Amino acid sequence: MKAKILDKQTFEQLIDLVNTQGNYCGTYCCAVLLSYFQKHFTPAILPDFLQENTQQGQASLVEILKLLVQPFGFPTLPIELSMGLNRFFRRYQMPYRAHSTTMVCLTRIKKRIDAGLPLIVGLSKKRGSSYGNHWVVCYGYLQNEDGSYDLLVHDV
Repeated sequence: MKAKILDKQTFEQLIDLVNTQGNYCGTYCCAVLLSYFQKHFTPAILPDFLQENTQQGQASLVEILKLLVQPFGFPTLPIELSMGLNRFFRRYQMPYRAHSTTMVCLTRIKKRIDAGLPLIVGLSKKRGSSYGNHWVVCYGYLQNEDGSYDLLVHDV
């Protein structure tokens, strides 16, 4: 049985990042992803005034991302997530880029997780998701004995 799980504790510490406003799951996932990268790769991925990992700091990050990712509060498309993150990076003069892929396969997800990189994954009602249309942050996978896989996700 093959498994790869990134630092689950980091995601558990982001429990204050809970979407209570409906269509903002994509924005909250962006905040979770940025918080993870801040802790594990570079604190400079967030501007100084957002680097404090407190409930207020997380709330401020979400409010800024709402304006950049989902300014009208409509459900989010993949391109809007990457464009919103790139607006964030440009606004605060950060040397980073986000990109999106509309068709993601398990191989690509595993490759990112194996490289230590969590990613935002879209769930689609049309593609059989019992959860409906929703965004989650994937941070691990488990291969079952029958060869199928389970993804470990942080749901906001």
